[in-house]
Amino acid sequence: MVLRWTFSVKTVGHIMSRSLSAQFCEVITVYWLKDLSGHVVRVLLDYVDHVMLCSKLKAVLMEQNQWTDICRLQENPRYLQHLCRLRIRRCLGRLRLRSPVFMSFVPLPERLKDYILYREYDLLGRQRGGPG
Repeated sequence: MVLRWTFSVKTVGHIMSRSLSAQFCEVITVYWLKDLSGHVVRVLLDYVDHVMLCSKLKAVLMEQNQWTDICRLQENPRYLQHLCRLRIRRCLGRLRLRSPVFMSFVPLPERLKDYILYREYDLLGRQRGGPG
């Protein structure tokens, strides 16, 4: 399930409308998903530069264990390393990032490729050749 989430803030070079952003807020704050909201938002924050959280989402997140970490990410400038990853991903484009053949020919060290592909979140333990 892919949900778009920004609140009229420029993220990774794109501006998305308020109507799209409300969908995420409405879905993630339903009572049966509230317990997962902190985990979901924390991971999603690694895929964007900076977002403004709506008041409804903030109220739900304040009750979550991840709230302190989310606040730290929102209140401090993002690391240059993270911003570079976002820019590289934007330059490569989604199709190339999802192509194991293309990525195998990118002249970068494997560790850097893993970072660009968010392999630190590879919770399923997929092989290096799998989609990123």
